[in-house]
Amino acid sequence: MMFKIAWLYHDILNLYGDVGNILVLTHLLESNQIPYQVDKISLNNHQKLDDYDIIFIGGGSDQAQALIYKDFVSRKQQIINCMNNNGFVLAICGGYQLCGQYYLDTKGNKIEGLGLFDYQTQAGNIRLNNNIYIKANLGNEEVDIVGYENHSGQTINVANPLGKVIVGNGNDQHSQLEGYIDVHFIGTYIHGPLLPKNPEIGKYIIQKVLKDKYNKEVSITIDLKYANLAKQTMIKRLTKGE
Repeated sequence: MMFKIAWLYHDILNLYGDVGNILVLTHLLESNQIPYQVDKISLNNHQKLDDYDIIFIGGGSDQAQALIYKDFVSRKQQIINCMNNNGFVLAICGGYQLCGQYYLDTKGNKIEGLGLFDYQTQAGNIRLNNNIYIKANLGNEEVDIVGYENHSGQTINVANPLGKVIVGNGNDQHSQLEGYIDVHFIGTYIHGPLLPKNPEIGKYIIQKVLKDKYNKEVSITIDLKYANLAKQTMIKRLTKGE
């Protein structure tokens, strides 16, 4: 078995060091003796996504999102097929927005998304750029997730949020909910990058793919000592208002 990761638009949507997310995934696979390959797939690359184990799409500016928009939308059925094949999609910020129904910009223009889920995003007047701390449930485990958010889009009608905001904004200014989670999908506004600050999410995704797609009950081993120390330090600072 070769565990295959598709890194979409690595050269365009990498504004917040999203390579760190790929590094965590590959470290977890390598340290657990799981053979893997990472394919960087961008514009003018017609590699199909149907059979990948993980599809990752990072964050970028509005201009960068506009650049990849047509190509990304054209891959809708491939992404659906990937999830139907028990692969997993991890989408950060703009990628998260584009997996919903639409994005309504400040001029009232509706930019259609992939429509994978029912949530929608509307441009807001205030930029939400803060450190963020949420409590989430991954499988049967409650986990603390920390990071940084920087977005003006307000994502609403989120039926299955990734977590509840303890400090920060999340999807919008009012709901105190962050991200979206489905059986084979996580979308979130959290940068940091996400996985270096919260490697247990990477562990959850890999274990889920191995179980659902390959019928392998594998417990991914990971040393969380220093990650947890850093996380608890950040949580203490945030909850004390520092």
